[in-house]
Amino acid sequence: MSDTIQSTESAAGPEGAEGAEMQTPYGVLRPHRYDGIMEYDNPPPGWLTGLFFASIIFSLVYIPYYLAGYIYSFDTPAVNLTKELEAEAAKAKAEAKAHPERSGPTDADLRALVSDSGRVEQGKTLFAAKCAPCHGPQAQGLIGPNLTDNAWLHGGKPTEIRHTIVEGVPAKGMIPWGSQLKSDEIDALVAFVLSVRGSNPPNPKAPEGEVVDDAP
Repeated sequence: MSDTIQSTESAAGPEGAEGAEMQTPYGVLRPHRYDGIMEYDNPPPGWLTGLFFASIIFSLVYIPYYLAGYIYSFDTPAVNLTKELEAEAAKAKAEAKAHPERSGPTDADLRALVSDSGRVEQGKTLFAAKCAPCHGPQAQGLIGPNLTDNAWLHGGKPTEIRHTIVEGVPAKGMIPWGSQLKSDEIDALVAFVLSVRGSNPPNPKAPEGEVVDDAP
């Protein structure tokens, strides 16, 4: 080995100098060196070269096939997977809308928050900032309905109130607050609304909707 290194150094010359290629037991040494390093000029293994070109050929076939499924709407594994995911998301959304009590806290959970003064106060602050312009500062009703009586347009159970806050009533100008408030903030709003039920504020708006006998 020492003979090989010595003869290699003499063939390559001093650092940075060019020389002739030299055959060694480990392959062909290239005729230059840099920073004390000399390189072998060995080709990559045949299997690695084959795998490299095979991956290029595969991509040239697969990428157009993958994109064409979306462009021309025929079934491919990727398109089928997308359809399945969209169907599952639509099913979950419909289930949550039909059964709001399954996608969040229960009626009992929300009623329990009424006894938590901190959560009710949090809800009161949020109500003043987000809801009072339409429902009035005391929830007595302005553009929106009175929230202190027992008549409800979209359900008066705690989970139904929460669902109305989350989904909104776009047809009547109420935006979906679910995308703008955190879950615990929505729960606090429900707690506040439940806490003012039956408070009889001055100048209340006339009852609207169906009477719900569901005490907080």
